Amino acid sequence: MVKRTLIVWGLGLILVYFLYTNVKMGYHNIQYSWDIRQLRQQIRSEQHRQMVLKQSLIDVQREPYIEQQARTVLGLVKQGEIAYQIINEQYDRNNNRTFRPNNTPHRP
Repeated sequence: MVKRTLIVWGLGLILVYFLYTNVKMGYHNIQYSWDIRQLRQQIRSEQHRQMVLKQSLIDVQREPYIEQQARTVLGLVKQGEIAYQIINEQYDRNNNRTFRPNNTPHRP
């Protein structure tokens, strides 16, 4: 009788162990599936970003972009052209007239 009880308890413990490990593995599989899904979304996002950056690189190497940057950032002009700078009329706190170029930030 005691021997039979020990066998039943032993089989019960083995069954509980197998159930526990299967549930634990199932949980980890669900977690891994979620991680894989998130990583695939991140890969798609990075591939899109890479495509946009490649297109930007192509664009900045073209003549019209280089010319536009030379004009706006560096203030360069072509030979024979005359550069004009439009001045805004501003008033300071004391109601005195001040002048500043359009591209200069206003600092009160």
